[in-house]
Amino acid sequence: MSLGIKLFEPIRELNRFDTFFNDAFGSLLKTDFYNEGRLSPSVDVYEKNDEYVINAEIPGLSKEEIKIDVKDGSLIISGEKKYEDKNEDENYIRVERRYGKFERRFNLPENVNAESVSASYKNGVLQVTLPKNEEAKPKRIDIKVN
Repeated sequence: MSLGIKLFEPIRELNRFDTFFNDAFGSLLKTDFYNEGRLSPSVDVYEKNDEYVINAEIPGLSKEEIKIDVKDGSLIISGEKKYEDKNEDENYIRVERRYGKFERRFNLPENVNAESVSASYKNGVLQVTLPKNEEAKPKRIDIKVN
């Protein structure tokens, strides 16, 4: 004989709420480029005394497949991750990696020396170094004693 008592399962209830929320408002709140099928490398941008540095995660590409342009006051990182052919004898359960063209654009500060921008690529991380102009670098002035 059952008393009709149902246990509260918070995870199941949260999943139901999440599904309802996404169905009702998902198209208005999409901010995740990966969910939309677009590629957009994640980046860290930081400043040092004499340069700015951008580290971008771009795994699975060779350096020849990545393009970096500096023009009209912008730095543009672009490329294309090509689709890998799947073997017919492999039974894929899930495919989450995205393929296609990508581009990230950054407005450059006026104090960047665009002629001296350099880049390196190691272990799937692209590092772009943007040196500052000489006059923009902080200077320490020594005080002389008379």
